[in-house]
Amino acid sequence: MRQSAAERGLQTAGRRLALSDGTGTDEALDTVAACTTQSAHAYLLRSPERTASFLTGLEPVEPGIVPTVAWRPDAGRPEEGTAEVSVRGVALTN
Repeated sequence: MRQSAAERGLQTAGRRLALSDGTGTDEALDTVAACTTQSAHAYLLRSPERTASFLTGLEPVEPGIVPTVAWRPDAGRPEEGTAEVSVRGVALTN
C-alpha cells in the first residue's frame, strides 16, 4: 500500500509539495494509456480522488486539488472547451 506524504516523513513545517497527474476521466486518454501497458514505460491514470490521496495529512493551498486548467488560471484566458484530463495541487506541511 502506498504511504501518504505525512507517513513518508514530509512533515517538516513550511515545506511545499506540488503534484500534477493525468486522470482516467477522458476516454481518448484512457485508450492511449491502455496502449502503453505493453511498453517499458506504462502510464497509470488515476482518479482525481486517488491523486488527492497522496496529499493526505497536508494542508492544501487554494484552490486545492482541481483540474489543471482551473488551478490559478490566467486572467482573461478562456476555459471553455478544455478537457479535464489532469489534476494539480500544492500542499503545505504544518
